[in-house]
Amino acid sequence: MKNIFYRILILTTVVLLSGCRDNKLADDFVSPPESATIGVYWYWMSDNISKEGVIKDLHAMKQAGINSAFIGHISDDTPRGDVKLFSDEWWEVLHAATKTAGELGIEIGMFNCPGWSHSGGPWINADQTMRHLTASETPVKGGKRVNIKLPAPPQPSNIEDVNRTFVNNESKPSPHFRDVLTLAVPVPDDYGLNLFEVANAKVTTANMLSPANASLTGVAKDVPDDSPLSIKYVAPQKEEASITLRLPKPYEARSLKIHTASHCRGEGELQAKVNGEFVTVATYPLYRIFRLALVGFAPYSPIVASFDGVISDEYRIVFRNLERDAAIGTVALSPAAVLDKYPEKTLARMYQEANPPYTEYKWTSVQNTPSGDNSEIAVAPGKIIDVTDKMQAGGTLVWDAPEGNWLVMRMGMVPNDVFISPASPEGYGWEVDKLNPEFIPHHFAHFLGEILRRIPAEDRKTFRVTVMDSWEKGGQTFTDNFIDSLKARYGYDPAPFLPVLAGGHVVGSPEQSERFLWDVRRLAAEIAGNNFLPNFNAVAHRHGIETWVENYGDWGFPGEFLLYGKHADRVGGEFWEGGDMRCVEVAASAAHIYNKPRVYAESFTSGSGYPAHPAKLKRDGDAAFAAGLTNAILHVYIEQPYEDKYPGVEAWFGVEFNRKNTWFRHLDMFTAYLKRCGLMLEHGLPVSDIAYFIGEDVPVNGGPFGLKQSNAKYGV
Repeated sequence: MKNIFYRILILTTVVLLSGCRDNKLADDFVSPPESATIGVYWYWMSDNISKEGVIKDLHAMKQAGINSAFIGHISDDTPRGDVKLFSDEWWEVLHAATKTAGELGIEIGMFNCPGWSHSGGPWINADQTMRHLTASETPVKGGKRVNIKLPAPPQPSNIEDVNRTFVNNESKPSPHFRDVLTLAVPVPDDYGLNLFEVANAKVTTANMLSPANASLTGVAKDVPDDSPLSIKYVAPQKEEASITLRLPKPYEARSLKIHTASHCRGEGELQAKVNGEFVTVATYPLYRIFRLALVGFAPYSPIVASFDGVISDEYRIVFRNLERDAAIGTVALSPAAVLDKYPEKTLARMYQEANPPYTEYKWTSVQNTPSGDNSEIAVAPGKIIDVTDKMQAGGTLVWDAPEGNWLVMRMGMVPNDVFISPASPEGYGWEVDKLNPEFIPHHFAHFLGEILRRIPAEDRKTFRVTVMDSWEKGGQTFTDNFIDSLKARYGYDPAPFLPVLAGGHVVGSPEQSERFLWDVRRLAAEIAGNNFLPNFNAVAHRHGIETWVENYGDWGFPGEFLLYGKHADRVGGEFWEGGDMRCVEVAASAAHIYNKPRVYAESFTSGSGYPAHPAKLKRDGDAAFAAGLTNAILHVYIEQPYEDKYPGVEAWFGVEFNRKNTWFRHLDMFTAYLKRCGLMLEHGLPVSDIAYFIGEDVPVNGGPFGLKQSNAKYGV
């Protein structure tokens, strides 16, 4: 009965279309033209490729109605093959693939680097990669000549390396540190005081295990899970726990910093005893669950709460809804004011899961930041002294320091330590700097340019696309000449405000400091959108290559999805088997606003593999068309080099759209259906009933309605 129903539906549609004045529309529906493409992500997995295999794959694609293939050189836990990336044999296989594709009329695309995310490789060095501003802080007593060696700032120890095991040791100075500026900041006498270090202070815990040699004080750092310094939560899951500090006399506090020593999720509250009763001073989320640098260049940076000054001799830090084995590394309760949640506002710590909520990066007011006399909680920009010219080689400061207490901040850039992924060792390397256009031609030349040089033009006639998958590499808020860019964009000298970016110090006032970080985030997003992609396009277009870009990124996207999608030649979304259509809507929004007639999507990404089949997938495809899709890129066709092995090379992700799947010989019916749907949609114009303004706050990865985190299904 179901087959009869579909035949009647198709026949009725053809009859209706035959009455249209445009007979070509009816003809195209019956026999979709070559312009109605269906593509695949064609993954060459872990060096398992062969010349015979790619040729057979392409012929199989042609028979299945697939006329576009995007090659990705992927390396995960699949056992590695013998054809190493960039070896002579690898180049022969690639040559055979591009030549055969040209003969068959199959368009070839290529990810713009090894792996699927994002842009880089072994040709990128420490001065060409994504970087951030950091600082070491050295207290100095003024009124005399200072001759002191300033240490280089520590590098966060959350090094991302998807091909190896992570090692989380104490932070150490980066060998790639590069000086930018050295500033002397006036500070009060009690600056640096941690109330937990006050003599005769007593610390007790409830539902937390404190080893005999444990301490909650010390230098702020990432603490390994097995460190004796960590205090672990040991109560039944989500039972309330606390740390209580009793002081010999009342002290004023304005800020709290908590360094977690392991995975930590829950809610925190700081209480102070006032008039014999505990009152709430500040509340804050406890959210440090993912060490990888793809969710920020310092994802285990401290949890920071700032508040109006409170005076007490007893403070309590309460933990609620903690997950089992959460651990606290160091705690600092201080009279010094800092900017509330500054690690989040500098993009050092970004949302650490997929599907960031629309409100995640919207700080619409000065939350929890101390009020009152700015002279008590902030330093005036005019009182900060630039002592860069007093620095000697090797980091020694020679300076006649004025009277008072000074905090000398040696500021510089260090790499974010984000690498392309998942790539084989031969292709593994740093991500390229997204805020400096100078490095784009260099990156292009060492991968795509090498393909253009090695393979004759007559043997790559259909090689005309390069792919940028979703941004999964965290934020970037600094680069060469970024200070000059800020000054040109906003019309003020940003140098005195850099202590806000490099350490959360309050400069001018809390509001001015908040506004400065807003300027930093907005400019970085504008450069990534209006600079990185257009400059990449300029290089690619000179060689007849278009860019296919997913204009979002669940893992640390630092930009604005509409601005980022504006400059893509082909803007693409993504949807998973059984998932929502948020990323398709994101791509469709950009395509419709900027008059791009075709909306692409990485389609049917999955964790189920072989259990999926077209009848099961149709509902997701229909939902994607309703969300704006017009052109599907099937995920994933894995290259099959071994004829005697079944079910063949596979991976944990993606539906197995390859010639060794039992239903692949029937796939042409499904691809024809997808082509017809997309073709009909492209003949019309999108009509939207609601338009919304996404605002100017960044990062923004979607909108406030259907684009946010959701498990809702489409009833199509």
